[in-house]
Amino acid sequence: MEAHNNHHTNSREAVQENVLQQARSEEVQEIMGRMPSWILRWGITIIALLLLLLLAGAALFRYPDVIPAVVHISSANPPVTIQAQNSGRISHLLVSDKQDVLQGMPVAVIENAAVYEDVQQLKRYVQLLDTATDLLPVLQMNRLQGHLQVGMLQPAYTGLFQASEAYLFFVTTHYDLEKVAHLQAQVKGYGALSDELSKKEQPLQEQLKLERGSAEIDSTLVADKVITAAEYRNARQRYLNQLINTEGNRSNQIQNQLQQAEYRKNISETMQQHFSKRFELEQQVRDAIKQLTAALADWEQRYVLKSPVAGKVSFFSVWAINQWVRQGENIAMVVPPVQQYIAKGTLPLFKAGKVKAGQEVLVKLNTYPYEEYGMLKGRVAHVSPVAMDTAFALDITLDSNLVTNAGIQIPRQAQLSGIGEILTEDKSVLLRLFERFYGRWRR
Repeated sequence: MEAHNNHHTNSREAVQENVLQQARSEEVQEIMGRMPSWILRWGITIIALLLLLLLAGAALFRYPDVIPAVVHISSANPPVTIQAQNSGRISHLLVSDKQDVLQGMPVAVIENAAVYEDVQQLKRYVQLLDTATDLLPVLQMNRLQGHLQVGMLQPAYTGLFQASEAYLFFVTTHYDLEKVAHLQAQVKGYGALSDELSKKEQPLQEQLKLERGSAEIDSTLVADKVITAAEYRNARQRYLNQLINTEGNRSNQIQNQLQQAEYRKNISETMQQHFSKRFELEQQVRDAIKQLTAALADWEQRYVLKSPVAGKVSFFSVWAINQWVRQGENIAMVVPPVQQYIAKGTLPLFKAGKVKAGQEVLVKLNTYPYEEYGMLKGRVAHVSPVAMDTAFALDITLDSNLVTNAGIQIPRQAQLSGIGEILTEDKSVLLRLFERFYGRWRR
């Protein structure tokens, strides 16, 4: 009975507690379901302020359109490759990798029939002759060797050797000069004879005058019969003999003068022939020099690899002698000293019309990540008026050469490539939204 009463008491208490909890729940729901008035007032205000701030930010926040372009940067003096003009083995490597070379400096030699050292000796000799104003002393002091092995240069080399030897032989034998000396001696002898004949002229004239006077006197005496006709004939004969002697002396003088003139003519002709022959032989030497110079240039074009510009040479696949190279193969590259850089861009057709000269360009280099090194800053200098191969060409000027906007100096090198971001129209977010929706409304 007592247990039954206890159970009844507990059930009543449980019902009362349940009723109280239900009452509390209804009060809470009533409170929760009724929004406070201050929230309504301030909530609308805050939302309005947020909308105003959002619109102000959209109007104030500006950003440009970014149009990408492929950019290639190279030095003003681009690197130049050296190609083999013939196939063959490398017989000489005249410079080492990364060595500074001058323009026209030999880099390597392809194997051929000529001995490179002999060709260089011949080349120095030809240059010495080609710059000489007077060949004779140069040829006399530097006789050309006849045993050089020069391969394809042999015909031109032999021609120069023979021409120079013929010229030296003609000059050193002095045959024409000896003939001239003999003729000059004859002229001198006839000159002395002429002097002697001139000396005899006056006595002969006086003697002729005396004989003429005697003959005139005897002609008077024979008329007066003072002397006989035989005596007069003797006197007349002496006068005629003296006249013949005097005229003979004059004839000898004239003959002597004619002979001297003939000798002088022979001297002049001999000297003229001498100088003409000497000039001809000298010209043959100079012609042979020109032919050999041309042959040397052709030989070097075929077998000698020269640096076309000054700079630092870098070999590709060649590092030792006896390596085989093919005709047209790139043997090495010469990188000139870098001073200024030229940037060229390739602009796709999409949005290309928005790109104008003077717009800023940010170049992200492929080999130097911009997150670490920064970007190169520049400006569009020129845009090609027409597209070629579905792209426009750009000229870009770099503001600080290879110094990035992070202040980092990119190492100097001949070529760089990257992506250029061209910053075009700088507009606010609000304007862009307006243009977008306005454009849709117009459509």
